[in-house]
Amino acid sequence: MSFLLVSKITVLLSLYLLPQTQMWSRYYGGSVKDEAFRLNISDNKNYILVGLTESFGAGKSDIYVLYLDSFGDTCWTVVIGVLSSFLCKFIIFPIP
Repeated sequence: MSFLLVSKITVLLSLYLLPQTQMWSRYYGGSVKDEAFRLNISDNKNYILVGLTESFGAGKSDIYVLYLDSFGDTCWTVVIGVLSSFLCKFIIFPIP
């Protein structure tokens, strides 16, 4: 079971195998507002987080996509945006 907590500054993702048995916990984001709206698990047990960021990118709020391995370590991130605000609630694409 994965647990996703969104605060005004950062995103916390934790993996629990059993109740009260935390395997790992990671924070993502920067010094301004970052939010995650969707957590998907790929076929190879990696994680895809989709949300918005005001910490990175070109404008007020930009689309923030994080691809994480099964331990929560960042494989890659993508920030998509222009000088105005962007918002993305989910993403669908094949991950190798």
